Amino acid sequence: MSQLALARRELDQFYRGFLDHSEFCRSCLTIPNLEGKVVPLIPTPAQERLFEAIRRQRERRRPVRIVYLKPRRVHVSAAAASHLFHEVPFTSNQHALIVSYLKRSAREIFGYIEHFNDHFIPYRGMVAPDRVIARNSSVNGDCFIKWANQSYIETGTAKNLDLGRSFSLRHLQLDEFAFWPNASRVMTALLPSVPKDPDTSVIVPSTANGIGGPFYELCQRACDPDSEWLFLFF
Repeated sequence: MSQLALARRELDQFYRGFLDHSEFCRSCLTIPNLEGKVVPLIPTPAQERLFEAIRRQRERRRPVRIVYLKPRRVHVSAAAASHLFHEVPFTSNQHALIVSYLKRSAREIFGYIEHFNDHFIPYRGMVAPDRVIARNSSVNGDCFIKWANQSYIETGTAKNLDLGRSFSLRHLQLDEFAFWPNASRVMTALLPSVPKDPDTSVIVPSTANGIGGPFYELCQRACDPDSEWLFLFF
């Protein structure tokens, strides 16, 4: 094998390894555990289910549209945040929004993003996020982080009925959607802000809140094999 062919093979392996999200988590990300100790982010079965679903839709060149019905404390929200962190700061002009029903819960998810950034382990010692040029993690307001490549992640709450109408987004995480007030109206405002190309994502992780309502209807819709949505249950 020529030196050029060998270099190309090694580069291809490096690139595929970086794009493998489970490997990215294990190699580059840490997270505080329940005891407050910072440990490597080794994906759990519930998290791997999300990552595998994202891989499946990407392989089919379909926009990632996932609704995930989950129990509490299986850390799917942290998994979705790790997906956002992999997609946004490493590529220019990627815009993402995390929405939850309370500011406190949106800030908690944003805390994962900040931790991933501030404690990032460069992939194979070479690849790291661009430098942060703006950040706001105020307790009283929405959170925001922007990198030098003009990519950013910010938060909002479902109580803002006009949320999303002025956004141009590539990625959305809609957390605990079953508990949102005015969920249908906010969703109607948000979804058009994300184009339907294969490199975009909308992830809706939520615990259940009874039969009926927008989250229940979205789950039912996602069970249709012809739907653009993929339904996950854990």
